[in-house]
Amino acid sequence: MSKLVTLFALALSSLLSFAGIYRHDRPKGRYIDLAHKRQFDCVGEVWAGKSKRGSCVLIGKTFVLSAAHVFFNDKTNPDKQFYCAFNGVKYPVKKIINHTRYSELGEYDISILELNEPIEDISPAALCATHDELGADVTGVGFGSICRVDSPSEFVAKVAVEKNTAGKLAGENVIDSIGGYSVNKIRAILYCDFDSPPGCKYSDQSDKMGSSIPKDLEYYVNGGDSGGGLFRQTAKGWELVGICSGGGVNLNQFEKTYYYGHIMKWTRVSAFISWIQECEQNTTTTK
Repeated sequence: MSKLVTLFALALSSLLSFAGIYRHDRPKGRYIDLAHKRQFDCVGEVWAGKSKRGSCVLIGKTFVLSAAHVFFNDKTNPDKQFYCAFNGVKYPVKKIINHTRYSELGEYDISILELNEPIEDISPAALCATHDELGADVTGVGFGSICRVDSPSEFVAKVAVEKNTAGKLAGENVIDSIGGYSVNKIRAILYCDFDSPPGCKYSDQSDKMGSSIPKDLEYYVNGGDSGGGLFRQTAKGWELVGICSGGGVNLNQFEKTYYYGHIMKWTRVSAFISWIQECEQNTTTTK
């Protein structure tokens, strides 16, 4: 792979707004169609003024989950107006509660937002409260520029042009591992790797954990997907199991397989159920 590709990777790693990366042998339209399924209407965008900042998930009529790092650069500018947008409608954010133990190392990367007004026409996501996510088939949903896994030049161009207007993308994966730091003795990070299709030129170097067989719409996240949701379907319906914390670019891996073989991580919702409920209760009782 050329040095030019490496330069593209370096450029990508410094940008905030790029997002969903899809398989080289699948049309992006299928990923876009998946994102627009009704059960994922609860996934929205976070805006800071006129700039898109990341993604979020509606969990109550006036409550939204996102990632704390989406707001980290605004800690010295608390008066900036934030919005959460669902189905193209922006709702002003009344209050942002970042977890008090959030660190730049990525631990406790979760925030709960209170909206100024309730959202009545979208069903909030149900929260996973069990700890049986390992091996589950999951669907991630978020906003950002869209790129095929092996087209970094297309990727950079789209980021430059579409950073505030890119659409919604969803993809499939499997929770391959659970680890990271602990919250009340519960491991708090869900991990998924981006497996390449069997028999392709990247397949012998891309499997990092779990099964090496990719899902039909296997994908990888970054940038603009931060704060978006990871869902699984259960007998009771869809539930939110994770909030996107990030992925990043491993240059050594990128030179071999582009984004195949990269690992993304999600803040585990079930580890933070008590914190979420406490925030909602405290906000409700202080009105």
